[in-house]
Amino acid sequence: MDGADIARITGSLLLIIVLILAAAWWLRRMGMLKTAEGPHIRVLSSCHVGARQQLLVVEVEGARLLLSANARQLALLHVLAPSPAAVAKNIPVAIGQPKVGAWSRSQSRPTSPPKPEQR
Repeated sequence: MDGADIARITGSLLLIIVLILAAAWWLRRMGMLKTAEGPHIRVLSSCHVGARQQLLVVEVEGARLLLSANARQLALLHVLAPSPAAVAKNIPVAIGQPKVGAWSRSQSRPTSPPKPEQR
């Protein structure tokens, strides 16, 4: 093997590695590679807005949340209206909107249980 053969083999290996990385990036970008999600939490969409910052729309038990994520923190930006699928299935929304029959400020506060007697 001479220098030309070694250069050709090295170039071919580098090309294959670059193609694999590009395919993985493209599949992830198109949403074909799934990330780990819990049974009650789903990432509906994400958008990179900077080098290390992204916006996420996450569904948690029927409630949709707009989150900002970066290397140091995760922040809640807005609670969105429930998804049409959650409304159609009549899933109660845990965050953002009171459930029917839930306590509101216009109602009187529920009474607390009596305190135990001290001896």
